[in-house]
Amino acid sequence: MVDYDELISRTNSIIVLKMVGANPGIGQRAIIDGDGRNSKLKRLNEMVDAKLIEERTISNGRIVKTYYLTPEGERICRLLSGMNGGEDYKPMDCGSSSEEGNTVKE
Repeated sequence: MVDYDELISRTNSIIVLKMVGANPGIGQRAIIDGDGRNSKLKRLNEMVDAKLIEERTISNGRIVKTYYLTPEGERICRLLSGMNGGEDYKPMDCGSSSEEGNTVKE
């Protein structure tokens, strides 16, 4: 099982995940361009291995790799975006019985 907390805490992990989320079908060169090329490439490959990002290979006379978030990658990206945006999350009742004086805040 993949330790997502550990993977996400690595250098450039969040940048790579958000870049793919914001640009479905983005190419490898665009993802790793700029500072930290080596760490971005390593994180991209680790996220593909962890099944957070899907790599699709197409051939147009040459091999081109494009990247998309998997459903799990989308979920984590939404959580990270929510934390960054300061969104409040409502607590879940989970079907528990409420006792007098105890309520779930909304």
